[in-house]
Amino acid sequence: MDVRWTSDGVPVALHDATVNRTTSEEQADTPITELTARQYTELDARFYASDTEGGQIDPAVHPDTLAEVLAKIAPTGKSIVLQMEADPFQSGQAGATPRQDFANLARVIEESGYADKVIVAGWTLADLRAFHAVAPGVPLAYLFESIGAKNYPTGAELQTADTHILYIDYRGITAAETSAWHAQGLQVWAWTPADRSQWERLRADGVDAIATNWTSFYLRWATPCSAELSD
Repeated sequence: MDVRWTSDGVPVALHDATVNRTTSEEQADTPITELTARQYTELDARFYASDTEGGQIDPAVHPDTLAEVLAKIAPTGKSIVLQMEADPFQSGQAGATPRQDFANLARVIEESGYADKVIVAGWTLADLRAFHAVAPGVPLAYLFESIGAKNYPTGAELQTADTHILYIDYRGITAAETSAWHAQGLQVWAWTPADRSQWERLRADGVDAIATNWTSFYLRWATPCSAELSD
């Protein structure tokens, strides 16, 4: 689940930087960082039958804060990965410090009573180090896009942020790379392969977990990979 922050520093479950695709917001290209949590949750939700349609607004459904989402997920007992999509260092919020945004996320996780089921992922080691400073007990994952990358991360680099999970796009994974990362003390998670041939290759490569948007098909293929989340 992707996480961004509202203008008043409240973490919400949102992939896009803007709210227009998923809500009733009428002003074009409205960033979540320009809305308060109250303004955001008072919008109506927009649903899609397919990616090619304009969506349908449901006035009975409203977007949630992250705290509300975790409260709904907690009864399932399922682990969840929270991906910090917005970089608080670039938030530009008047009177707000980057550490405060991370602290707000840490507080929501702690107060959810579900902290032992949460993993936080980030796109930069700086973000992971900053979050770790305010929530040292939460396991961390380093999100990495291999396309165009000149150098792959090492276990030593991730350990500077007390991070032990490399969460990498599946195209950048080979059996040799996976073996090397394992030897460096890292778990290797793959995102987001879409078909059976890719899943089979990744399993052969020895990855610890697979994230895919095609979950119903994946579950027909195999029992999900089991990653040990205690580190």
